[in-house]
Amino acid sequence: MSNKQNNNQDIQNNKDLYFFIRKPRFAIVISIFLTLVGFIAMTGLKLEKYPDITPPQITVSASYPGASADVVESSVASLLESQINGVEDMLYMISTSSDESYRLQIYFKVGSDRNIDLVNVQNRIQQIEPKLPEDVRRLGVTAKQQVSGAGVAILNLASTDGRYSQLDVTNYASIYIKDEIARLP
Repeated sequence: MSNKQNNNQDIQNNKDLYFFIRKPRFAIVISIFLTLVGFIAMTGLKLEKYPDITPPQITVSASYPGASADVVESSVASLLESQINGVEDMLYMISTSSDESYRLQIYFKVGSDRNIDLVNVQNRIQQIEPKLPEDVRRLGVTAKQQVSGAGVAILNLASTDGRYSQLDVTNYASIYIKDEIARLP
């Protein structure tokens, strides 16, 4: 008697398994319905905004046709750097002078408003522009926002000789290194 019950249950289970195969229109309607519900839900969801982890950057560039790197440095770079130095929320600058061109990258504090930073730099450039050589003024000094990956340190700690397990290295990092790094601004 139990064999007969098991066979009846197997037949019932097989019918349930093949329901959507036997009724493909019903399966298509359910798939379309689920897809539409997914699209509606997707448009209603708010996007997460991740915090900025790289410092905002402003790049200032200028061209001085026919000038060597030394001339660009003395007549353009020195003036721009002295004027821009100390702009609000600035961390540091990187300057590059080459033949006929100049580039200055300015890094700002994480969390500062990129648009305000750009306006502050442009205001400083306008103040010094009358003192720049005529060819540089004619071609213009441009300042624009730039995004690049540099600016965040990624640390990796490992046992090079295999003496310590990953757990040991993690424990060492959490005891001795984590708190020191957390104190950095």
